[in-house]
Amino acid sequence: MVNEHICFASWDDYPVIRVRNKSASKLVGDDPHARLFYLNGKTMTGWVIIATDALDEDDDSQNYIDLAMLLTCTFSAKAAK
Repeated sequence: MVNEHICFASWDDYPVIRVRNKSASKLVGDDPHARLFYLNGKTMTGWVIIATDALDEDDDSQNYIDLAMLLTCTFSAKAAK
């Protein structure tokens, strides 16, 4: 978590990363392993799911995690409850 925001997770054994909405569209357009994340028929805005074959090397996994953390850290911190 970064600033109380989840930045990456796993869904059905696929990594899911959180990015800004515009970044999600760009990543999907530029990376053949990335696609928009759909949950229960709805697009999860700002989330991208990564194909597992993109993660053959540890560096590949780390690159996606780094991207998610970099973009998530730009979100404002959530207010304390």
